[in-house]
Amino acid sequence: MSEYDQLKFQSFGSGRCVLVFLHGFPLNSKSLINNFEPYFGESQQFTRVYIDLPGMGKSRNVLSDDSDQTVEMIVKLLQVLFSNRQLIVIGNGRLQEIT
Repeated sequence: MSEYDQLKFQSFGSGRCVLVFLHGFPLNSKSLINNFEPYFGESQQFTRVYIDLPGMGKSRNVLSDDSDQTVEMIVKLLQVLFSNRQLIVIGNGRLQEIT
């Protein structure tokens, strides 16, 4: 079993363009599903994918020395699931004003 197989996700819609939602620490994909899916409703215009990062939500904890390994896992998962499709990545994190 590959490490990327340890990542769990939920998918909605069936559009050609794929919106990939990545949650911030210490949340999980439910936080983004609850915030974004009401806006999409029953829309099939986009495929929406909400990934649980390693050790959060329903994804297994995969030991990693740095965030590069996590990024590689996510990229591999997306390549397997959505090769040759346009991806838009939407992140979630703390907003901070730069002064």
